[in-house]
Amino acid sequence: MNKINPIYGLLLTAIFVIILVVLNINLAKKIAEKKTDILNTQRVAIELNHLKKAWGNKKESKEKILQIIKKPFLFSKISRNEITPKKYIVEFKKLDKRGFDWLMNTIFNGFFKVDKIKIERLSKNSIYLYLEFKL
Repeated sequence: MNKINPIYGLLLTAIFVIILVVLNINLAKKIAEKKTDILNTQRVAIELNHLKKAWGNKKESKEKILQIIKKPFLFSKISRNEITPKKYIVEFKKLDKRGFDWLMNTIFNGFFKVDKIKIERLSKNSIYLYLEFKL
């Protein structure tokens, strides 16, 4: 019988080990990529959850609108204040520049679903404003 040369056995074992090492390195890279994908997905999920909390709460949205409108320099200018189950309508007549500027900055920088805005300039210092919020 012919015997197998031990060098061939060692070469075969070395090739097998090299293939396993290369496969292990590739697998480690894929695992690292999947980890970063999972972390990115978790970040997006957390951000989405925060946005849902900010935009989806009708009661909180209504309370924030009421807090804004009850400011003394705005409350006296309200000519119509109507609440329905799906909308909140506020109409200001003769709103001054400062109040208008503050109100617009607050609304546009907050989490409010604005359905309609009508703005008319009544005079140099007064503005008519119609706001309709979705709840």
